[in-house]
Amino acid sequence: MDLLPRLLLPAVADALGDTPVVVVHGPRQSGKSTLVRNLLDARDARYVTLDDLGPRSAATRDPEGFVAGFGGAVIIDEIQRVPGLVLAIKAAVDRDRAPGRFLLTGSADVFARSRVDESLAGRRETLRLWPLTQTEIDRSPGVDPGRWFDTSPEALPQSPVTLEDVLARVVRGGYPEAVARDGARRDRWFAGYLDEVVRFEIADRSAIEQLTEVPTLLRLVAAQDSGLLNATRLASDLQVSPSTLRRYLTLLTEVFVVVLHPAWAHRGHTRLVKSPKVLVADSGLSAFLTGADSASPERVGSLLEAFVISELRRLIDAQGLLLDVFHFRSHAQHEVDVVLQDRRGRVVGIEVKSRASIRSEDFRGLRAIAEVAGDRFVRGLVLHPGREAVPYGADLWAVPLSVLWTPPTAGPPA
Repeated sequence: MDLLPRLLLPAVADALGDTPVVVVHGPRQSGKSTLVRNLLDARDARYVTLDDLGPRSAATRDPEGFVAGFGGAVIIDEIQRVPGLVLAIKAAVDRDRAPGRFLLTGSADVFARSRVDESLAGRRETLRLWPLTQTEIDRSPGVDPGRWFDTSPEALPQSPVTLEDVLARVVRGGYPEAVARDGARRDRWFAGYLDEVVRFEIADRSAIEQLTEVPTLLRLVAAQDSGLLNATRLASDLQVSPSTLRRYLTLLTEVFVVVLHPAWAHRGHTRLVKSPKVLVADSGLSAFLTGADSASPERVGSLLEAFVISELRRLIDAQGLLLDVFHFRSHAQHEVDVVLQDRRGRVVGIEVKSRASIRSEDFRGLRAIAEVAGDRFVRGLVLHPGREAVPYGADLWAVPLSVLWTPPTAGPPA
């Protein structure tokens, strides 16, 4: 498979221009090593990976000497293999704060359990590389969800799309190696990937002995219909204590295989559900875990929702957009799959439907959040397999799912 463009690359280059320590972290096999090695030609930097036993042993025995031995700029791959190395990097940066000295990658959040994060304040920028977005797979410019706040949906770029087209994207997911495969070969890759995550990432970060429970937990998470985190039920299904279940989920979020999708809240409104949703971070991996494929109608709705959530998060993180991502649910069971909130507190609600024919009742949740948000509500969108944007009332639109990956064009403001 030839090299696919990554939306995050300009942000990494910009950070190296003014920040001493730049960290690119994200799930295993998302393309971090490929991305940073592409910067070698443009930079006078050494490259070392801590996946190799020799460098890992040297860094573990003498972190300060290991760091000092490089002299100039260095790219250190898989920094989570030797967490103690971060303190040596901090000491080196305190002596010389030249920008771009250290470019680090990690398949786990190396700062999740360390107070080193605080001592690196002002010295470090962290960027997250998720698996490929649909625009990266299509080799087209990235879609900016921030435009949805200020551009009329009828002016947004979009193209006709069928449910079959969308589901093919859903079960493919975004891991570069999975994208390059089909059918049984893709399934074999996902099986090997899960084994790698358990043996290399989970085992390295924990003393968990029953590692066979981790894939089982992932299957349970993937199979949830509502997605709301119910730790008691999941623990019961897995036959572990709630505290053990939470520990497993923490580990899985630290290695970017599971994501928590927080609930949107509004000051003064108490009748809103506060529980986050818990999702497998890649729709292709989720489909593999549940045995679903593009011909599995019983899983279409939840898979499609997870796909849209992950796609939006990838676009936002890759382009450094200042948008927060939530879900909305009231105690009256009105819900919205995605709530985007900008820095001004404005919100765009997004519902996901697998039907091409949209009805007025499909906007029930969007009308509910519009009432709660008041003048902060900009518009509500129902994304679905369809042909064009259609209005369903003031600030409510049905829009083809292809708006997530259709290249941007100039459009008039709302």
